[in-house]
Amino acid sequence: FRNIIMSKLETNQVDPATGTTLTLGTSGDTISIPSGVTLANSGTATGFGISNLTPAFMMRRASDQTGLADDTATKLVFDTDYYDSNSATDTSTGRFTVPSGEGGNYYIFAAVGALAAGQIRGGSLQIYKNGSALWYPQWQFGSAQSQGVYPTYGIVTLSAADYVEIYAKINVDSGTSDAANSNGYNTYFGGFKIS
Repeated sequence: FRNIIMSKLETNQVDPATGTTLTLGTSGDTISIPSGVTLANSGTATGFGISNLTPAFMMRRASDQTGLADDTATKLVFDTDYYDSNSATDTSTGRFTVPSGEGGNYYIFAAVGALAAGQIRGGSLQIYKNGSALWYPQWQFGSAQSQGVYPTYGIVTLSAADYVEIYAKINVDSGTSDAANSNGYNTYFGGFKIS
């Protein structure tokens, strides 16, 4: 039957003749699923799409980073790992570096838990790539406050050996501010490869 050419096969079930593996087509073939067809899976599907979004990482401050100068972009040092799938973070610098062979698009997120002895008037949390700011969404308050958690996030295209850091610029009416890990105000930095 190996050489019989058929344009259409109608059956309710196909099982392997021997063993437990059924192969459809050979290398280079295309299996076409027409529009409107539903693939219903009750078993285990492997090899489809991205099974894990890696590299992935999450860092935080173990204690307050104190003395952030007023209205000055200051690098935040995330000194503790929550998770690091590829050993790509450096807790001495607070930096994520893209591992070899892992260039692509990354979702990056961070937050600063800002505390100040005086009043916080506004500021920005900035994503840096290779030492340069990519973007820095800013916040400004109608009425100042002494504490708060301020986030940033975005999709960043990165190549192997590129590195990402987070800078905070906090405008206070006097003195300095802190990037906090206290009183429920957390400072963290994370990301993962999406494509």
